[in-house]
Amino acid sequence: MKKYVLILAAFCALAAGCSKKSATTERFSSSANELKSDEFGVIDFIPNGELPSSVTFPAIQVQFSEPVVSLKELGEPSDKSDIFTIEPPLKGVFRWYGTSLLSFESSDKVIPQKSYTVRINPKTKSAGGKTITGNLTYSFYSEKLKMLSIVPGYESMKKGVYVDYDNVPLKEARDIGIYFNSPVNIKNIQKYLTVSSSSHSQYKYTASLEDNNVVHIKLNDASEKILEGEMITVRLAEGACSEEDCVKTDSAQEQDFKTIKPFAVEFIDSDPDYFGDDVINPAVIVFNSRIKDGTEAEIAKHITTSIQKNLTAKNISIRGSQIAVYGLPIKYDSEHTLTLEGGITDVYGRTLSLANPEVYTIKVGKARSYVRYKDYGMKMLEAQFAPRLA
Repeated sequence: MKKYVLILAAFCALAAGCSKKSATTERFSSSANELKSDEFGVIDFIPNGELPSSVTFPAIQVQFSEPVVSLKELGEPSDKSDIFTIEPPLKGVFRWYGTSLLSFESSDKVIPQKSYTVRINPKTKSAGGKTITGNLTYSFYSEKLKMLSIVPGYESMKKGVYVDYDNVPLKEARDIGIYFNSPVNIKNIQKYLTVSSSSHSQYKYTASLEDNNVVHIKLNDASEKILEGEMITVRLAEGACSEEDCVKTDSAQEQDFKTIKPFAVEFIDSDPDYFGDDVINPAVIVFNSRIKDGTEAEIAKHITTSIQKNLTAKNISIRGSQIAVYGLPIKYDSEHTLTLEGGITDVYGRTLSLANPEVYTIKVGKARSYVRYKDYGMKMLEAQFAPRLA
């Protein structure tokens, strides 16, 4: 849009050049220059400041206060210009879109985090013979370094394992991938990266570079503990850059995740209906972490009930973070107690620790007064057989 505004301004400037300028005290102010009404100079320049991340092939436009070329020169492309230079150099096409508007369209990608300087030739003259005055040096820069995201459990993530940012296992918390918006120099970027937690001010780490813009960090010092249920923060310090000659960041950047919560019981469900017909009248213990498969016999050692003291693996069913206790000689519309001790193990090898056994009251509802028959599969009733309840 600004391109068209500048083109319109070019024609306005051309029209203004044909009119009389009366008082020399009149001044023209713009973001690029402040000029007297009879002075020739730059009245607008783009781009200014930081380029958007989407712009990799920039367009540079210089709007002069008076015509510089004749109408017949408009639109003629050229790979060079005696009006301005760009440092570092960019290849591209120069083209006049108006007698006072010079545009450069780059065919080179900008270097990430790089400052570019545009210098107007001080010998530039207007079509009327005036020598240019005012500011002749302008600059812009490509997008500064940004920490786009962090990935705890980076190696596991590459294998397709999901890691919850709000519940990161301690082992995975020591393995972090950091994604940047552009390639980085691993030796330089380490000066600006720190990893800390609420219990530890700064962890030691080793870093390696992957895919040019991904830094892989490992917290290898086992003496530096990571605790359950705390926040881990990755910080990119103010003044960070990929290379020392790059444009530096203006402020610090932080991203964080939470480590796994201490292994604990969340609640007891005494009337579940989601375990299937093979698990009859279960009491379900729900934990905040998945239970280790194949540990039914061990779990049975740590659970007792008031109606059956000794349980076996046949009384235990594991489903994710849930343990169902079932197959007990219960009576409908009654109550009994379930006592849980420590010793149960989750998938991360953590053992449930309880200061004292926890006792829960299990309420058994009334017997259901209906029977549900499936009308599909192997359990369909056939007319030639007598009805039967298993």
